[in-house]
Amino acid sequence: MDFFEFIHDKKLIALIISIFLNVLFIILFAIFCFNQNNEEVSLNEVVAINNEEESVNEFYIEIKGAVKKPGVYLVNSDNIINDVVNMAEGFKSTAYTNNINLAKKVKEEMVIYIYTKSEYKKLKVNDKKEEEITTCICPEVDISNCTSIGSSQIVTENSEDNSTTSNETIINSNDIVEDNNETNENTSTIINLNTASKEELMTLSGIGESKANSIIEYRTTTKFTKIEDIMNISGIGDAIFAKIKDNITV
Repeated sequence: MDFFEFIHDKKLIALIISIFLNVLFIILFAIFCFNQNNEEVSLNEVVAINNEEESVNEFYIEIKGAVKKPGVYLVNSDNIINDVVNMAEGFKSTAYTNNINLAKKVKEEMVIYIYTKSEYKKLKVNDKKEEEITTCICPEVDISNCTSIGSSQIVTENSEDNSTTSNETIINSNDIVEDNNETNENTSTIINLNTASKEELMTLSGIGESKANSIIEYRTTTKFTKIEDIMNISGIGDAIFAKIKDNITV
């Protein structure tokens, strides 16, 4: 073999070796990529499984009342009330179900109570009675005929003649009659309307401090000429006058 043939054989061998190495590199690269993809798929599957386990958790709830087998059942967050009823083998024939949303999802530590028809009817009756008891029906009071500032005319249902008793029912906010005034209704003391002090006027039945002041204020400008003039004082009407007419003079 001469020199040129030797060189030619060397080039051929180097070419073959180069092709072999390239093919080997491609094969190894393909194997590496395949393993990487498999690892990524496996990781994705693990994450998906974990997410599924987290989203669907199990817990216990209780169902009782008008079902065939009341008790505590293991459920998950995807279950609805109808599933729990089926676990309890369904409703009893006496069950009232119009107030139940069977499609509602169950919650942890939930208690489901199924009323019987008689229980639900009794419950509604009691609710109605409670509503009637708490309703306040107040009597109407007519305060349309106000006679002065701070006073109102109160007309009750038992008033026989409002027109003749209107002066009797006037109530002044400052007119407070002492309790001992009632005991002086039949007093024999004669009070002079033009000269009596406030304290003496207040001994008359139905005359409080405000009325006594009104009497004194009235007589400073207008003298009482007859006992009937006292009815010119606001708040003193026929009823009060009838009580005190025998005990007053001018």
